Amino acid sequence: MKAVLLTGHGGPEKLVYGDAPDPLAGPGEVVVDVHAASVNAADYKVRLGSYDSKLKFPYILGRDFSGVVSALGSGVTDFKIGDPVFGVMDAGIEGCYAEKIIIAAAIIAKKPDTLGHAEAAAQIVGGSQYIGVFRRRVHQLNRRPVPGRIAAERIQRRGIQKCQRLFRSRAYASRGSRQHTHHASRAIRSAQVQKNPHRPARH
Repeated sequence: MKAVLLTGHGGPEKLVYGDAPDPLAGPGEVVVDVHAASVNAADYKVRLGSYDSKLKFPYILGRDFSGVVSALGSGVTDFKIGDPVFGVMDAGIEGCYAEKIIIAAAIIAKKPDTLGHAEAAAQIVGGSQYIGVFRRRVHQLNRRPVPGRIAAERIQRRGIQKCQRLFRSRAYASRGSRQHTHHASRAIRSAQVQKNPHRPARH
């Protein structure tokens, strides 16, 4: 298979396009043909050698993916070949900058039909942040205002929309620094415009 190979720690010049062995599914595993992979801060930190790890080069980066199941290992019953799936590699394992990955069937999910592969791969890091916020604040958010500062701190438009749908809540921007208030207000307006483009934004 083709893959983007990290040949050593350093700058982008250490990434080369080349060949890697095709993965084979073991018991409880699936092979996924990767259609999209996310790029996030952890990837360049690994490339630069910021983490205390002993990588064996060439190394394939990438943890978040979306794709289609192409092979099943023994014992896998929840998926079939051709199923669109998405997920994140297990802790300490990477490899999504490639045409194929191997992953435990227990830690992937079927991709919703409403999401494209690129959208699904991009949801994982951001979506986990939303879920973490919801779990900590669920007892506070039900039918109550959602602080706009959440929007200013990486949650932004999609987090506001999720709050609106799940908790039937209104969004407002608290007065903090001018920069945070600006980002919060802009995210709230954007979320409301996308939800109903004919409804005047309120913040």
